[in-house]
Amino acid sequence: MRPSEPAPLNPRHVPVPPSVGERRALAISIAGVAAVLLALSILPGGLAAVAVRLSSDGHLSPSNLRVVRAASYAAAPAALFLVAVVVFYRAVSRWSSRALDRLAEVPTVTFLAAVLALAGGFRFVWVLAVPSLPVTDFLHYHELAVSLVETGCYCTVNGQPTAFWPPGYPALLALLYAVAGKTYWAPKLLNIAVGVLTVALTYFLARGFAGEACARLASLVLSIFPSHIAYTSLLCTEIPFTAMIMGLLLGMKAAADRSWNRPEAVGLAFGALTAGAMMMRPQIALFPVWTWWLLGRRRGWIWSTRLHLALAIVPAAAILFWGLRNVRAVGGFVPFSTNAGLNFYYGNNPWTNGTGFEFWGQVPDQTAHIASEVERNREGFRLGFAFIRDYPGKGVLLAGRKIVMMLLSDGTWTRLALLETERPLPKVVWPAAVAVSNTVYWPVLFLFALEMLVFRWRQDARASSDRFLDAFVIYTLLITAAWLGQERYHFPLIPPMCIGMGVLLGRIGALAAPTRQDAAELP
Repeated sequence: MRPSEPAPLNPRHVPVPPSVGERRALAISIAGVAAVLLALSILPGGLAAVAVRLSSDGHLSPSNLRVVRAASYAAAPAALFLVAVVVFYRAVSRWSSRALDRLAEVPTVTFLAAVLALAGGFRFVWVLAVPSLPVTDFLHYHELAVSLVETGCYCTVNGQPTAFWPPGYPALLALLYAVAGKTYWAPKLLNIAVGVLTVALTYFLARGFAGEACARLASLVLSIFPSHIAYTSLLCTEIPFTAMIMGLLLGMKAAADRSWNRPEAVGLAFGALTAGAMMMRPQIALFPVWTWWLLGRRRGWIWSTRLHLALAIVPAAAILFWGLRNVRAVGGFVPFSTNAGLNFYYGNNPWTNGTGFEFWGQVPDQTAHIASEVERNREGFRLGFAFIRDYPGKGVLLAGRKIVMMLLSDGTWTRLALLETERPLPKVVWPAAVAVSNTVYWPVLFLFALEMLVFRWRQDARASSDRFLDAFVIYTLLITAAWLGQERYHFPLIPPMCIGMGVLLGRIGALAAPTRQDAAELP
């Protein structure tokens, strides 16, 4: 190629082909991760043993043990997958390069139509095949929504006003029930639509983050991701919350990349998304502090401050309205819910393994005698902070346990979707569903972790990222370390994991391209 000729376009937008040293680092890193997985899968129930050792009292509940044991059997296919990547990495790199090229060659409209139809089709078939009935928190959401429709009161089934659960999702269900009637089909159909929307948002976010082919790969994997399909039959906050977060991350990245002259208008739109997500899952409440810092570094501190002051208007109004209602209804200003302190106590005490499930019949709850939910909330915070103050070393170890327990399995809530149904299902379906969920989840998780921990820190990766995905992942891990390590908290991390997996496979595909040294020797 003559120097005057422009460089050919790279339709895959993959990173610069790696050097020989980067190839070696990639192979060694994948080999290390594969070796760990393979070691864990040598003995049946290996991960269960690890989980038991992580438990401060030496045991888990029988139901949790069954789930973790089922998860352990998925280690073998996950390990074999990564071992195959190491042993046959040259062939895998060529296959990955060709596969990414094929994905990039499909017209955008055709691909999006196909992947969204695939996502909607799988979710609709699941809802038809698995008519789940709401239990535990899902049932409470339904009952609160029915109370709102029938009486206008945010009350339990016995007519008692409450603030134990955040109001966002029951209010959304109430709106659906007011329009479509009190049927489980309305929220499940909404879950299908919102799940498809999340796939589309993942595609557009990944395209700006990693390029066209990696975006298509990430959205394709998310469209068939087992747990995201299984959640569709549950009346849960996770699906709408994840869509709102992905929309917020996409909007923040667009705000960082584009020259918008009216940050206040953009901030109001972002504020509506933040308020909706916050009133469903209050853990996200402090995330705008991080986005303010990220946008301030990119667009300037005054511009970012103007945007975030406008962003704060809607959430602040929602908190004020809900808090004043709680003063009148439950006897105290509660910004989100009165289960926050209880969950904090469940996640920070001498008996927990990080999930808080021990209090479901195994360990006496020291707040159970308090009748007022406001006072119980305050006592939960007091007990949790007292444990951290008195046992700081145990608190730090417990924080690590919570993250491990959150990331350990992806099948618990898939099993729950199969547990209570309108018609009984064979019991063999439960462990099979957990194993399928983890067989897909673990390779995605470890490829994402490998990309984020080994390659994301490099300068070329930093130049292509505005760090919003990184910020959300780290923020979620920090909140988990402070509160609870239940598996459902990693649900919103699945789209970022799919994007990270796409980036890494793009790097592996780049191994099939000439190295920098080879390219320098070309005429």
